[in-house]
Amino acid sequence: MATTNCDEAGIGSFCYYLALVGGFNYISKEVEQDHDEPVSFYNIDVAEENENMKMFLEDLAVLAGRERAWAIMPLSCSSTRERKLHFVHNTSDNLPACETVRDDKPFRELYGDVRESMDKEFSIKVGEHEDYTLTTRNIAYRLAGHVNSFSLRVSYDITCWDDKRMDKISVLASLINKHLSGRNEMPVAMELQETGFGYKE
Repeated sequence: MATTNCDEAGIGSFCYYLALVGGFNYISKEVEQDHDEPVSFYNIDVAEENENMKMFLEDLAVLAGRERAWAIMPLSCSSTRERKLHFVHNTSDNLPACETVRDDKPFRELYGDVRESMDKEFSIKVGEHEDYTLTTRNIAYRLAGHVNSFSLRVSYDITCWDDKRMDKISVLASLINKHLSGRNEMPVAMELQETGFGYKE
């Protein structure tokens, strides 16, 4: 789910193609009511809920209520650190404990495979909690106890500046499919042609 599609460069496209290639359900924040004061759908204050957020959360509730559902929230971010991908699924030590992943085994297998594949194929380092944690306002925290969820922080180096980002998206989609959907093969063989400024299906 693209919670920051209106606010962050590159993440809407990244999320869209990740869902398309992997055959996943996809919801996105497409409309901002006040561009001068955007409302975050990633970190939520219940008191700030507006009409668009309510519709977003209603869609999320339908999808999250399905059997074996996982909610993944990619977020585009600047990164001066070595690791360009971060899996984030718990709070910091000074906040109420919250583990948003209930089914630890498939998550651990996914994380291990992504870490190995990204390093081996693209020399991209993957991290987990080394630099980031969730706050109690995070949408993954809100979902805890209802569905497996985690945030995936993706460096702008990948979402914006990498002209081979589809290679990374394809690997990530394949591994999510394998470990979280229980499918060893991609549901649809996608062939995307580069156009010089995007892709053509």
